[in-house]
Amino acid sequence: VEVLSAGLGDMTLKIEFLPTAPMSFLTTHRDGTIRLTDLRLARRTTTAGDAPEQEVVRLPRSAFFSLCFDPLNPEMFAASCSSHFVRLYDLRMPGRPYDDGRAESSGCVQLWTDPTLLRDGKVRPDELRRNSRMHVTDVRFNARGNLLVNYSGHD
Repeated sequence: VEVLSAGLGDMTLKIEFLPTAPMSFLTTHRDGTIRLTDLRLARRTTTAGDAPEQEVVRLPRSAFFSLCFDPLNPEMFAASCSSHFVRLYDLRMPGRPYDDGRAESSGCVQLWTDPTLLRDGKVRPDELRRNSRMHVTDVRFNARGNLLVNYSGHD
């Protein structure tokens, strides 16, 4: 895995193998993308870094830090990025827009944030501005499918 991550470029931050396809993995990148690589499609004469990639998610003006698969629904994965939100994606529905009208949520099937940033279920812009340096740094599912989210901020 270390050789593969070095070959994918200096923007690759995290690698997670698909639970249902051990020859395929997702990678997170600082350029706001999550990419799928299937090692079975690589030509025999290429290096590991030349394995074919498919862009699964693009989130402009963001960087993806981590991702993890839901153990109860292995086609679903949560991703952390340089925003206040945790996004849940479904590999069976790439590019499906999240129903909030924002292009930067493309492909997201569910969106969460820190409850202190909400009022009546809607994001409070004043709280977002006040906590502008806060972002999600890591996400992990436990065996029961509960999601643990780690936030980072100025304090």
